[in-house]
Amino acid sequence: MDVQTLDPADDEAVASWAKQLGVPVATLREAMAAIGTDVDKIKAWLAGRGAGGRAGASSAATIIGHCLCGAVTIAVAGEHDPRVGACHCRMCQRWTGGLFLCFTAEVCAVTVTGEVVRYRSSSFAERAFCPRCGSHLWFNDVDERGRAERYELMPGLFDTARGWPLRSEIYVDRALASVQLRGDHRRKSRAEYEAENPFVEGDLP
Repeated sequence: MDVQTLDPADDEAVASWAKQLGVPVATLREAMAAIGTDVDKIKAWLAGRGAGGRAGASSAATIIGHCLCGAVTIAVAGEHDPRVGACHCRMCQRWTGGLFLCFTAEVCAVTVTGEVVRYRSSSFAERAFCPRCGSHLWFNDVDERGRAERYELMPGLFDTARGWPLRSEIYVDRALASVQLRGDHRRKSRAEYEAENPFVEGDLP
């Protein structure tokens, strides 16, 4: 029996199937990133999460990424969220040149091979990069002893992440004029985010 599949590059077909399945396009792309393009498997995956597909996403599939020069390899062999979060805070703008993107993974799921430079950018976080090519690798919240609480990895390092949907966006009121993200993802302003999370005092008002 022929297996019906979706082409992630065919935006029109993906939009049409999302309408048929009664889910947002972002949710359908999330399903494709998590379990592949087989339509029957996608239907079963969506059914398991409920019609809206809004439950917290999780995948245990092994994915491997690397920096620009290949000196650093990151393997994620365990729980991770196959959706992308965006941050427009001023520190992230300076670090990335415009916009910080990441996906989360459990510390126990991540294996890093190669030399890495870590920069403690605040009392509660570190940022890491490859010392050879400069590729940004992750942003981590750390405990009082400097140990990572979880990884927030750069999706561009992983070919698998090319089709992942946008999960959330913070500091939306601080975004550069040239970086405006569309979609029905969750959004929080600077005030909304800082009311619930640690932040750096004295950042650009």
